[in-house]
Amino acid sequence: MILTLDEIDYYIRTTGEDIVYELTRLTDGVTGVLQRINFMFIARDHSFMEVIRPETLSRFRPQERLEFPPYKENQLKDIIVDRINEAFVEDAVSEEITDFIARNAATYGHGDARYAISLLYAAGMIADREESRFVLPEHVREAQGRTDPRLRDEDIALRPDEEKHILLSLSRCLKKEKEAVFVPLISLEKTYKTVCEEYRTRAVGRVLLHALLKNLQILGIVNIDEKFRVELPYVKAEVLEKFLVDLLQRESE
Repeated sequence: MILTLDEIDYYIRTTGEDIVYELTRLTDGVTGVLQRINFMFIARDHSFMEVIRPETLSRFRPQERLEFPPYKENQLKDIIVDRINEAFVEDAVSEEITDFIARNAATYGHGDARYAISLLYAAGMIADREESRFVLPEHVREAQGRTDPRLRDEDIALRPDEEKHILLSLSRCLKKEKEAVFVPLISLEKTYKTVCEEYRTRAVGRVLLHALLKNLQILGIVNIDEKFRVELPYVKAEVLEKFLVDLLQRESE
């Protein structure tokens, strides 16, 4: 028998190591027969071994240790697809949405499968709440903001007006194209010029626009893919648009 104990690090830190020590000594008093019980301990990291008494640690065989790196994006996608097949009606979650969730989990969840599954679950619940037949990008963005909020009001409020206008343009593009995860640069530029006309300000040129988008990416507010399409990863486009409209109005008064 192989007895596997998951989250052993959490267990030891909260309840102590005595039960683990006793378990590993189950067959010490048995002689003349083959040892039929082996143990496998699973932990998030091996730092818990630093607080264990030497007599308990000696039972662990710490030299027989395997370390697994965080899941990569394609591995997270496989896990998500498996859960989708079990939990969602057919075609409710598109491949683009699956990629979106896997990418966020790899980037912001550091490859944690639980993070990816929680994000998928929350997006599905939001879609149910809105009686949507499909899980849409806005559902994922709202789920991201609920499960792991990363964008604060001041992160947007402190940006220069040029960047605020770009973000307003991006949010409007995504709000209009409900099934889009990314916005092509040409579409963003067109909306951006309209926003600048609305706020009676001069639109920056394409080179500076690219530079401002790159800066927003460095700040973690947007993502830009290899085709220079722009993504809003973790705030609902509708929410961002309303916040920016209110903010720009207050600043102009």
